[in-house]
Amino acid sequence: MSVALSHFLGLALRGRLRGCSGGCKRAAEIADAVVECVPGLDHLARDGLREFINLTSNAPGTARDLLHGDKGDDCV
Repeated sequence: MSVALSHFLGLALRGRLRGCSGGCKRAAEIADAVVECVPGLDHLARDGLREFINLTSNAPGTARDLLHGDKGDDCV
């Protein structure tokens, strides 16, 4: 197991404990969603998910716009 995977799983496991950090809670939520949803995706969708995760880490606003549209720039 890689150091990165071990770190993520440790966060996710701690995310189920009372008083854990927000990062641990988010890791637990993401891990649960991955276990529930990823097995139903084809390889191209899984590759896209990895790209989306990296994009979100580097440019969260851009990722949000791609997912929800560019609503922040609309005039009302």
